[in-house]
Amino acid sequence: MLLNQAPHNLDLWQWIFGMPKRIRAFCTIGKYHNIGVEDDVTIYGEYENGATATFITTTGEAPGTNRLEISGTKGKLVLEDGNLKWWRLKEDERTICANCRDGFVQPECEYEEYSAPAPDGHPEILEDFAQHILKGTPLLAPGQEGINSLSISNAAYLSSWTDDWVDIPVDEELFEKHLAKLCHEEKAVKKTVQASENAEKLSERWRVRW
Repeated sequence: MLLNQAPHNLDLWQWIFGMPKRIRAFCTIGKYHNIGVEDDVTIYGEYENGATATFITTTGEAPGTNRLEISGTKGKLVLEDGNLKWWRLKEDERTICANCRDGFVQPECEYEEYSAPAPDGHPEILEDFAQHILKGTPLLAPGQEGINSLSISNAAYLSSWTDDWVDIPVDEELFEKHLAKLCHEEKAVKKTVQASENAEKLSERWRVRW
C-alpha cells in the first residue's frame, strides 16, 4: 500500500515538512484482504527539531478519509474535502504556556476558511515535463526527489519488520536481508483467490486517464 496507494501522500509529507530523522511504523499484512502485503499502516516520525508526525493509511475502510492536519505554536491548519481551515493564535502558545498564571486558559485565535477545487495534476505535470524537454525550464518535481518518499516507506517497512525504530536513511544491507527473507516465505505460501464479479469494474475505476 505504501508503494501503490500512498506514495503521493508520503511525497507531500516530506515536501511540506522535510525528512524525519527516524521512523517507528506498524505495517499489518493482510489485515483486511487475502494478500501478502500491508493493507493497514501507522507511521510515527520524529524530527531533529523535536517536531513529530503521524501518518495513518489503510485500504480497509469505506468511506475513506483524506485529511491533513498541521498543529504548531501559532495555530492549526486542517485540509479536508477541498476546504482549508485555519486557526491563527493571537499569541504564540509557548509564550502563553510560559507566562500564564491561570489554569485551563484557552488562547485567543482568529479563524479563516478557504475553499478551492482540487486541480487535475496529470495535465499540469505533463506540461511541466514537456516544457523542461523543449525549453529547459526547471522541473516542479525532479525525478531524484522520488528517493525521499521511498526512503520513508523503506524505513516504515524495516521498522515494522524489526519491531524497532529505524533511522533515515535506512541500513540498506539490513533492509535487503529482511526483504529477501519475506520473499522466500511468500513463495512458500500458496493462496487461491476467486475474483469477484465486480473485479473488472474496479479495475476500470482505478485506471489512470491521461
